[in-house]
Amino acid sequence: MVRNPLEPLRSITRPVFILVLACYAFGAFYTVIGQANIFGLGSSTACVDAPNVAYPMTVTLPGRGVSVYSTGATLCVERADAGQHALAAVIGILGPALFLGALFLLYRMLREAERAGVFGDRVAGRLRTLGAFLVLGSLVAMVIKGSATAYFVASVSAVDSGRPFGVTFWQWPLPTLLAGLGALTFARIMRVGSRMRADLDGTV
Repeated sequence: MVRNPLEPLRSITRPVFILVLACYAFGAFYTVIGQANIFGLGSSTACVDAPNVAYPMTVTLPGRGVSVYSTGATLCVERADAGQHALAAVIGILGPALFLGALFLLYRMLREAERAGVFGDRVAGRLRTLGAFLVLGSLVAMVIKGSATAYFVASVSAVDSGRPFGVTFWQWPLPTLLAGLGALTFARIMRVGSRMRADLDGTV
């Protein structure tokens, strides 16, 4: 018995997409009716993680001449204003939006592969779209998140936050970039293989 080459992604992509989407939908609903909060909305407090900022910590260590620095902080503002809530929401929503977008594109690619075959040109095109989304989407999300974090930090402290782009707070999404570049590479390989098969079919 030949196993389906699309497994296990074929079986889990759609349920995971629906489950995650439903969780955020329920969270948004309960936020609207005032019984929960999501992405910093629905609460008077707004919190943002500020990575890559080193500051000294006072701790008890068993030796002299040892310094301890933290490389990140979580800043929370009680009774945050609308602008701070908006910045926290933008920062919080970027990751889930990228994840859901990638799941949707992966689901479309699997559906096309199931309909037309694994090595079709349209499958390669869908895979290329997924790869481009992962690469460009993760970079755009990194810049937007860094910029929003910079403006949030500037609103609550005197730290030089590096506005407008907040380069200090950039965190390079190396695994996502690698996955996107891999998808683009395999899409090119699949397209070449599809064209070679078409040429062979034409000569037979």
